[in-house]
Amino acid sequence: MAWTQWRDWPLSQQMLVLAAMVAVAVGALGAGVLGWQGLVSARAQVAREADQSLALVDSTLQLAYQAAVARGRLAIPAVYKAYGGEPRLAEAVATPTGADAAAPTLMAGGEAMNNRLVPLELLRDYTGAETAVLARNGQGRWIALASLRKNEDGSPRLGVPYAADDPVVRAAEAGQPADLLVQRAGRWNVMSIQPLRDPAGRVYGAISARVDVDDDIRCLLQHLGELRPIGGMGQLVVMSPHEKPGAWTYLVHPAFQGRTMDALAPPDRAVVESLLPQPQGFIRVNFANNRTATLMGWRQVAHWGWVVFAVGPEPALMAAAYRTLMLQAALLLGTGLVIAGLIAWRMRRALRPVGSVAQDLVGLGEGDLSRQPPPARLASRNEVQVLFGAFGRTTRGCGARCTPCARASTRSTARPWARWWRPCRASAPARARSPTSWA
Repeated sequence: MAWTQWRDWPLSQQMLVLAAMVAVAVGALGAGVLGWQGLVSARAQVAREADQSLALVDSTLQLAYQAAVARGRLAIPAVYKAYGGEPRLAEAVATPTGADAAAPTLMAGGEAMNNRLVPLELLRDYTGAETAVLARNGQGRWIALASLRKNEDGSPRLGVPYAADDPVVRAAEAGQPADLLVQRAGRWNVMSIQPLRDPAGRVYGAISARVDVDDDIRCLLQHLGELRPIGGMGQLVVMSPHEKPGAWTYLVHPAFQGRTMDALAPPDRAVVESLLPQPQGFIRVNFANNRTATLMGWRQVAHWGWVVFAVGPEPALMAAAYRTLMLQAALLLGTGLVIAGLIAWRMRRALRPVGSVAQDLVGLGEGDLSRQPPPARLASRNEVQVLFGAFGRTTRGCGARCTPCARASTRSTARPWARWWRPCRASAPARARSPTSWA
């Protein structure tokens, strides 16, 4: 029934509906393809912006690191000068040093460096760097021969073995100059370690210098927390390894600053932990406490051991892309509907004379030969014009055949007896009559 009703609609309305449906389908398909490409391009643009911001943060941190390390490195030659020369190991000579009664002896400037703290105190007063002289004792443990570190009772912490996992011990064991960024007692410090070797190449001691850079780093972290790394939006998150092995601390975070990753929901913590071993990257992730998806880029920072993240909600970061997509869809749909309307208008205008032809056909069937169709253009290939021409020829042909019949019928009506002798044939042309004809 519905199909029959559809076929009975005017052609212009059928064309309008059909063109509108095609326009909507093509517009939706085009909007879908363009939208998908637009979203992919927009997400790639967000990834590029995040990577550029993280690269800039990385560069800033490297400059800050080099500036801090330079202060520690300058303190190493100052230790040599303060003691009167480069240290050397006095073979088979033991000097009681603090808690170690048989500590090895290091000589510089003709005097033992053991227990001599005045040069280190003067150096601290002038440069702000806390330096120490370390050596390996008879048990293979590292102890301080001269250091400004204090015990709980305020006495110098000398001759006490360092922990095996202490960063200074690991750097000294490696036998290469090293620079470290460490956090002790809640304060950030840069440490420079210079190993000491004997002529055989064996490492027997080390000089360490520690510079307090806590104020500089906290000012830097405050600045990083104010950054909006992705198009003026989003947040910068900074994570640092915790003292507990395998744990991480948030140095910069809008909600968890100063807390460990344990503050996250277990699924979120698993996602973040899977990203930390990777040098850098970009990901779309759904966190448990967020209603919308999150776009996140990350990068490991060399020398610092930190990982920085550029994080932002996807709807906010992709808002411009969504607006462009809606505009494209509206333009495609609007263009299609305008085209459909133009097609329907032209169809209606072209088929309007067909209605008068239909009325003329009805009149022709009723015997009215006075109706004339609109004039047709003979050279036109337009179907409507061809219809007008065919109808005109039909009307003229009917007139040529019906007019003689009508005349004969009129005469027969005037002389009724004639119809018995000469019936009228409507289809035959008029004949020339002979003198003997009864008509």
